[in-house]
Amino acid sequence: MRGERSGRLRRELEQRARAEGFDAFGIARADRLDRDGAALRAWLSQDRHAAMAWLARDPEKRSDPRRLLPGCRSVVVLGMNYHPGEAEVPPAPPAGARVALRARPGLPPGHRA
Repeated sequence: MRGERSGRLRRELEQRARAEGFDAFGIARADRLDRDGAALRAWLSQDRHAAMAWLARDPEKRSDPRRLLPGCRSVVVLGMNYHPGEAEVPPAPPAGARVALRARPGLPPGHRA
């Protein structure tokens, strides 16, 4: 019964995510992310987060969902491809210049540099 109920819940969550426009859906165990936590701490120690000071707050909590939400057993992971497609990408900048895709015009609000 429990497996059947969790399978039904998973299908319902995925259907809802797809209906809301998400391209990817998954459920993961809420385990501590040792490798990713170490990478985050190294990245922060090099000040690579620039003006995003919020990223430096409590890196231990960021790498362990159970510290963020005690009792958490699973994490729903969603992904959305906001790349406009090759036909809609603005022309490349002049030779020698490099502009990150997220800094180019045409991306939705919140995804621009």
